[in-house]
Amino acid sequence: MGVKETLTDVLQTNAAVEIMNEIVLHALQSSRDTCLDMREKLDGDRGTDHLSDREMKDWESLVLDIAALNRVIDYYGG
Repeated sequence: MGVKETLTDVLQTNAAVEIMNEIVLHALQSSRDTCLDMREKLDGDRGTDHLSDREMKDWESLVLDIAALNRVIDYYGG
């Protein structure tokens, strides 16, 4: 059996699927953490009253992105 066939067989196992799920999960968590950091930089402990219109739109988008990422992370078992 050649290398290509061996890799194909390995990638079709449950272990390979679990590894890929873990990679995806960590990438999603990293993206969520980045969004959380960006949101924290915008609002800090001061709330959102001080934000410009553009910053407020960014903040709202970040909140929605964080919620969406949390749902996907929950789906993957995070």
